Amino acid sequence: MMNRSISTVTIAALAVVASFSALAQVPLQDPKLRLQTAMKNAAELQSLGFTASFKSVVTVNGNTKEGSLKGEMLLRGQKDLSCLFTAEKEEIRLVSDGATHCLYVIGGKTYEKSEDPMPRPQLMAVITRGILGAAGTWLADFVHDSKSLLDASENVERKGDQKIGDADCEGYLLAYPGFDVTAWLTQSDPPVLRRAEVNLEKSAKDQMRDGGPVSANVQVDVTDWKPNVESRDSQFIFTAPDGVVMAKPETESEASSLEGKPAEEFELPLLDGGVVKLSALKGKTVVLDFWATWCGPCRRAMPMVEKVTRALADKGVVLYAVNQGEEAEAVKKYLKSENLNPKVALDKDSKVGQAYGARSIPTIVLVGPDGVVRKVFMGVSPQFEEELTRELTAIVNAASPSK
Repeated sequence: MMNRSISTVTIAALAVVASFSALAQVPLQDPKLRLQTAMKNAAELQSLGFTASFKSVVTVNGNTKEGSLKGEMLLRGQKDLSCLFTAEKEEIRLVSDGATHCLYVIGGKTYEKSEDPMPRPQLMAVITRGILGAAGTWLADFVHDSKSLLDASENVERKGDQKIGDADCEGYLLAYPGFDVTAWLTQSDPPVLRRAEVNLEKSAKDQMRDGGPVSANVQVDVTDWKPNVESRDSQFIFTAPDGVVMAKPETESEASSLEGKPAEEFELPLLDGGVVKLSALKGKTVVLDFWATWCGPCRRAMPMVEKVTRALADKGVVLYAVNQGEEAEAVKKYLKSENLNPKVALDKDSKVGQAYGARSIPTIVLVGPDGVVRKVFMGVSPQFEEELTRELTAIVNAASPSK
């Protein structure tokens, strides 16, 4: 979420900027370079603490719905994470030492524990679901200096200045195929992210069947920036309060509980025309990748899913990337920018995604030639490509008469 040439700053603009003492201390730079400097500085810190305050505003035909989430984050090294968030009177604690991840809703009688490998950016985004997830994923990629954050943008340009709190800030607009982000950095050296405004109107308007006016925006304010803050090992290890026990592991989730059951029938329009009906694919091994262009983990997964399925295409493996609720043109632009060419099914109201338990994305579902769900992947682990190859190979070998 492509390199683009950035317009040079005119002499007149420089003359105006020079009149402001705050900017005179920080020379104007290529917008991408300025963002890269902020991202690299954050990622190279030994530890980092900050407060993230999320607010969403969605308006459909004059009816507005708001949401909010606020919490503190502490990052140490490359893996350690400690978060405490408040959402609608509910406090959620998430801690990880890189190997063990624990999630606890304060006041509850149980907590969830996982030892599945999960990159820290993906773990950070777990807290921010729904529409807040776009901003949560973007923020996680920013503080980890994710290359895809700038590479996937169609354009990056300077967007003026404003004062946020007590900080003088400079704005940068990043245009992606499915949404836009305006990042506000402090006018300091190095710059620090102070606010990110995510405009999801490109994706949201396509979900309105009646064509009514719709807007969808998420803002995240980053405050209390504490570089190289002192931390302790105990902050990244969860100690259960008295009376609180670990939740019994389920089949992992609603999605993975589908394994071993007949896949839900569906029929969806295809991005390039025509439709796909699952029952018409019986006899083939079908890979369903539930995704969206704004989802960072989805962007990491898609190239691997396409690579693995293409390698097994002669064994009857087919891939359908089931896009969740985005505008067709935005999907086309994204695939072109990333040189990807999967068959894309458009799940505009996300009903098929819901039927397959894809509450978070990416969710990758493997359906055997007999129409039975064989495996469900949720998220992208460091070993995802190897695991996907192994599972698909086992499915096609089991279906082969020679085995």
